[in-house]
Amino acid sequence: MLYGGVGNGKTTMARAIARTFLRVRNRAQELVNDTRWRIDNNTQDCMDNKIYCMPSSIEFIKATELIRMARDGASISKYITSPAIILDDFGEEAEKILIYGSEAKPTTDLVNERCDNLKLTILTSNITDEALELRYGTRTISRVDQRFDRINFDNRSYR
Repeated sequence: MLYGGVGNGKTTMARAIARTFLRVRNRAQELVNDTRWRIDNNTQDCMDNKIYCMPSSIEFIKATELIRMARDGASISKYITSPAIILDDFGEEAEKILIYGSEAKPTTDLVNERCDNLKLTILTSNITDEALELRYGTRTISRVDQRFDRINFDNRSYR
């Protein structure tokens, strides 16, 4: 989780991490496909399995867009089930919404589900720890604390 003030590079860093991750995955795949690495079938199977377990893409969505999609009745399951996502501006969206008269918390549900299923998730946020806990509750923040390393961007805005 990348957090800190406005305009200091959290989203840029999250996108750079995603690009680097995908480059490493693609390069590893190239090496596995290279005949010089084909030692024997067991070694090849092991290497293939490790690489194919790595996501081949990383979805990017702003938290406010996730809420808009849920409010408009669009499915957000793509972001729940995707092997890897970047959820940008976590904490900036409406905490809960009404869908057909029922209260829903799409962001909380997304984060809880991804944490429960150990899915690769990068969060960016401008919100303090205290504000996050007030907004999402102890249960969700406990999962965030358990699942995410927090990197504080405490420099001033670049804007």
